[in-house]
Amino acid sequence: ANAGAEAIILCDTNGGTLPWIIEEKTRLVLEALPSHVQVGIHAHNDAGLAVANSLAAVRGGATIVQGTINGVGERCGNADLCSILPALD
Repeated sequence: ANAGAEAIILCDTNGGTLPWIIEEKTRLVLEALPSHVQVGIHAHNDAGLAVANSLAAVRGGATIVQGTINGVGERCGNADLCSILPALD
């Protein structure tokens, strides 16, 4: 962030982190960054938690959600934007 980053994307690359941990870590990262830096999430679905983790990150303050249509992606897939979008205000 001090080098000019406008956003930092948190990744659950192994797809096994639990939603309440994602929410907590997102909050902690946001607290440590300057207010102009956005935080996002990139979640994989190995444990079936990509959608839940993406929504937990949003609860924690994330403003960027990366995902794919129908969750298509490597291994077990990524966060399914078709499931996430209706849950967002």
